[in-house]
This record gives sequence, C-alpha cells and structure tokens, in this order.
Amino acid sequence: MKKFLEEAPLVHAVIHLEFSKNPALSAMTQEISNSLHQRMIEEGFPERIDSQQEVVEFVFSGHNQPPKQKITNVHRTLFRASGEMDVVQVSDHALIIKTTDYQCFEKFHKKFVSALQACIDVVPNFDKVLLKSVGLRYVDLIAPKRGSSLSDYVSSEVLPMSLSMLDTPVKRYGKTFTQAQLNESQVMSVNFEEIPSEQGRVHKVLPDNLIEADPRGGLRIQGHQWWLELDCPTYGILDIDHQYSFVGSPVFDISFLNATIENLYMYANQVFWGTITDTAKQAWKIKNA
Repeated sequence: MKKFLEEAPLVHAVIHLEFSKNPALSAMTQEISNSLHQRMIEEGFPERIDSQQEVVEFVFSGHNQPPKQKITNVHRTLFRASGEMDVVQVSDHALIIKTTDYQCFEKFHKKFVSALQACIDVVPNFDKVLLKSVGLRYVDLIAPKRGSSLSDYVSSEVLPMSLSMLDTPVKRYGKTFTQAQLNESQVMSVNFEEIPSEQGRVHKVLPDNLIEADPRGGLRIQGHQWWLELDCPTYGILDIDHQYSFVGSPVFDISFLNATIENLYMYANQVFWGTITDTAKQAWKIKNA
C-alpha cells in the first residue's frame, strides 16, 4: 500500500534528460518552433518563453596550465503551464520538466512523457538521438511545526554538527553531502542544508543551483502557514538527486527510458522516507493511498 503526506514538504521536483545534440533543435525553423508550441499548448504548457542560459565549463589545456573558464550561451525554449507551477524546457541536447505542484510520481512522470511525445511528434529525428543521462531530483523544505526542532524531523545521519560542546549560543548554519554509487550507471547525491530562520520565518526554499536565472521563467511555490510561525532556530532543505548515465550512448528507446526513471524514483523514495522521522510523518499527516 502506497503512503503519502497530506501536508507534504516537497517544494520542487525535476526530471532532466540529456541526449546527443539534435540539429533540428540547434537551428530550429519557424515552422518547427510553431508546431512545437502548438503541441505544448495541447499538452497543457501554453506559455512560451525564449531564453538564453549561461553554461560555465572549465577547459584544461594540459602542460600544468590552470584550467580556463569557458562560458557558453545556450538557447532554450520554456513552455509554462497555467498557474506558473509547471514548466518544460527544451534545448538542442536536453528536455527538462520542473514542478512546484507535485502530487505523486505517476502524475509527474505522465507530464514528462507527454512533453517527450510532443517533441517526438514534431521535431525531426528526435527519436534517433543518443541517450546520455537522465536524472530525478526532489527538494523538500523541512520546517518543523511549533514545539519541535529540526532534529525531531530528520535523521541525525543528515544533520550538520550541532556544536553542542560550545558554552555559548551560536547562530548555526551548515551543510552535509553524501554521494552513493549504486552501480556503474547510477549515482545518488543527498544534500542537506541547515538554515537559520529569520524572525521566525522561512526565507530560503531552494538550493542555489535550482534558482531560475531568467525571472520570466520562474515557478511559484505555495508555502505552508507554519513557515511563517517557526519557533525553532533552524530549518532544513533536503535535496535528493538521483542520476543515471547511459553506458555506450544507446539509441533513444522510450520504454527503456521510462523504466530507468521509475527505477530512479524507487531509490529516491526510499531515501526520503528513511530520512524523515515518525514525528515528521505524523505532523505532516501521513496517509495510505
């Protein structure tokens, strides 16, 4: 029986697919662009935003020379849903879907599949690209309700040092990071950030690298009332990022891709439920589906 939380702490979810560059997306004609927009409207993503994203790479020239920073502007097209809580991003080498209105994995995955099918139907040779990697990422805001502290809600395994040995009160801030190699293709990264509350309020809700650089393409996040009524000194951001690298760059296979994403979810789900405590589950109203 599947369990869920009525007052879930999830604030952001991402599916990120990387593939070999598709020329039809690198130099998109007006006809393809309009056809893709029309299909995204049909799939529930009617607002189109053309945007540039800076990608920073470090290039090593060898001979004991320090790496040089290389900045490339990548064109991407965003398709955002009504309510500004779901967005699809298409570029010449990636398809990304983000949501701040996550209800369950099945519904989120279905949205990704519909956006993927739109690209297959409209973009020439999209289903002939080579698969490079796919990732599933979940971000949860761990804000304890009144009468509880952060340590009541999450396992001590992810908490930064408490510095309880100090004989003076401190304003504490900390991060922990754990990476697990599940097999030659799968890597699970778990980040936890402990953040001081400000005047009893939550002020940061996402990791820095998930904040949308283009303000036109951002998503709204609906908070909970107790985020504004904290009586504990700190709260936390739990960031679970599960990545799969396709060995040998196989040809696009939608069945294989979907099975891989479902596998990523299975492990990410285990980490989340194993990280939060029974106190947190009761506070967020655990139910059986």
